[in-house]
Amino acid sequence: DPIVRGDYYGINAPEFGTHTAGQIVKINGAPNVPADQMAVTYITHPDTSNIDDSPSGNHSGLYRNPMKLANGSLIAVHTTSTLQDSNIGSSTSPVSRYSFRLKSLQLSGQYYVPNANLTAGIQKTISYWSPDELITYNNVVMWELQPVELVAKEKPNLNSKDLENPEKNAFSEAGVDINEFTQYLVENDLALIVSRNVTTRDAQDHQQPRNLRVAGTNTKTINSTGKIYDVSHLQIFQGDLIRGYAGGSSNSGRRVLAKELHDSIDNNPPNSAGPAGSVQIAEDGSTAALVPARRALTWQLTDEEGSGVVRERLWLTFQPGEIRVCASCHGLNSIDQAGNFVPQNTPQALIQLLDFWKELPSDSPRYQISGSFNGKNLKLLSLEIIGLNENSISKNLQLHLDIKGKSCGSILDFATDTAGNYSLSKKIPNIFNRKNLKFKIYYQGRELASSENLTRSKKVSRKIKLQKLCNKARKIFNS
Repeated sequence: DPIVRGDYYGINAPEFGTHTAGQIVKINGAPNVPADQMAVTYITHPDTSNIDDSPSGNHSGLYRNPMKLANGSLIAVHTTSTLQDSNIGSSTSPVSRYSFRLKSLQLSGQYYVPNANLTAGIQKTISYWSPDELITYNNVVMWELQPVELVAKEKPNLNSKDLENPEKNAFSEAGVDINEFTQYLVENDLALIVSRNVTTRDAQDHQQPRNLRVAGTNTKTINSTGKIYDVSHLQIFQGDLIRGYAGGSSNSGRRVLAKELHDSIDNNPPNSAGPAGSVQIAEDGSTAALVPARRALTWQLTDEEGSGVVRERLWLTFQPGEIRVCASCHGLNSIDQAGNFVPQNTPQALIQLLDFWKELPSDSPRYQISGSFNGKNLKLLSLEIIGLNENSISKNLQLHLDIKGKSCGSILDFATDTAGNYSLSKKIPNIFNRKNLKFKIYYQGRELASSENLTRSKKVSRKIKLQKLCNKARKIFNS
């Protein structure tokens, strides 16, 4: 609904026989409304939800592709037939029972009914061979499906959401800056998935084991009497395109197959006791794992021996830098299977992962850059670059220059020595006087370090455009 944001229109239809046509319904699906509190409104009469050989006066036909317009009116694709569709012509001149036409709808009492066709109809004669009989639709009125409104709209703002307090507390306890960690995820094409307590699930989720306990702990969520299932590991699978070959191979052809997580498994704390591609469930029931971005993923909770207990029923994909938190496994609408609200524990597994991450070797070199004018000679500029980690040695870097807050971009390409250091001194002319100069170090397009603003006090009256100053700087530093 373009007017009431959060309202969605859809079709309640039989599984077969109507080309997905049935009753129009509306669901209040706003992001802040739990699924078990979403109201369903019948837009057309409930009789329209199914076929009927002897329809009542309330059955106004079958509907599909409802669309609420920007002016508030409602349109849909409609057929007057209430029967299951079939060929009422011949094999070579077929005729459908249905005539799907795009129509405006109007309110009649409590429910909407068809009003008028939106077009005069599009008539065509179509023929094709199948395989050796000529099939002909002679001067038929074409079906009108899937309308789209062409209307000017404002570009929506990009949604963003801060981490909630339990996850913020984990970063704080681990002493990790969230922004720095997120940048690491982006640079390495990774995402972070977190759950606070995998033993809890929505009260309405009856399809999988509900009495769950973290093996060897008192962390459990019990719904009723019956078997208690122990879980120990979260095993993650990634969708790999596997090419098989005929002649005895069981994987003939090429298809997406679930393979144990391998692209990012080394970024997670080792879990030698668990199955391949798994992370351990912490004592508080939490899990945390770094997973590859832009890759179809799924997972399962396993017992101590690695046998699946609760399986994810979907493939999910994450973006680089994304941190996805599911407080419960199959998140709660309102309460979990034991009547509890959303878990608020600080996930121990996330703290353990962050502590492990801090010890990982950094792939990016790190530097410190400083600059000064030597003594009374305001023309002699010295720069010193110091490597701060092992990855700083013998790296090809770029020196960037900002002049009075405006960027020149790269002015010099250089390589550090085997200790990761580099220094240079250059005479710069008076035209750079009274300008704030800031130098920056870049590696593979990423800024690694910047100097303080360097300012000279000697006055120069000439005003020179930034581009000329930048070109002059490049000549000086490359000479």
